[in-house]
Amino acid sequence: MPIADSPTSRAMRIAAFIFVILSITIPFIFNAFPSEAACWECWGPGLPDPCRNTLYSVAMVPGSAGNDVWTVGAKGTILHWNGTAWSKVASPTTEILRSVAMAKNNLGFAVGHGGWVLKWNGTSWTKSDAKTTNWFRTVGFTPGTNGNQAWAANDYAGVGYYLNWNGSQWDYKYGGQNQSHGFTIWGLSMIDTSNGWAVGDALHQVS
Repeated sequence: MPIADSPTSRAMRIAAFIFVILSITIPFIFNAFPSEAACWECWGPGLPDPCRNTLYSVAMVPGSAGNDVWTVGAKGTILHWNGTAWSKVASPTTEILRSVAMAKNNLGFAVGHGGWVLKWNGTSWTKSDAKTTNWFRTVGFTPGTNGNQAWAANDYAGVGYYLNWNGSQWDYKYGGQNQSHGFTIWGLSMIDTSNGWAVGDALHQVS
């Protein structure tokens, strides 16, 4: 004769069933979300700290495995990451620096307002003469040129120019022609010495 199922035994079986289900599903639930180590976080709490600065651009030195990184921003701020900590590096300007690009550990450019173009020589940042007071917004090296070619874009009052770095100086001419654009160019990226893209204000995305 079957024994009547008591409320206590039914409750125990239900509890055991729930336990089994949870033991199977909880690992899947946690694995569905990234761990804290995989999330973006504001670097801190020590100073200098990118989270306490208004920064506009960041660039890694090619081949550095992320252990040689530069970022620039307001008031001429220049910060360097050495793989362990950020440090503030002396800047020759207090103007806003809008963009930074690195070709190697001893060659890089940072550009900004007031015609400022800074060159990194492996030891310090110094002013590189761009022969203009126009505002620069972007700079980038051409891949495969070992830092011997780079482009920057500036503008003022609706008129702007591209400048080419030929390995020794900045020049408005490239291929014997002035390289100009309208409005503001905010970013550029080169494919090779003959091809690249520049983006900016509406209706003037490609130059």
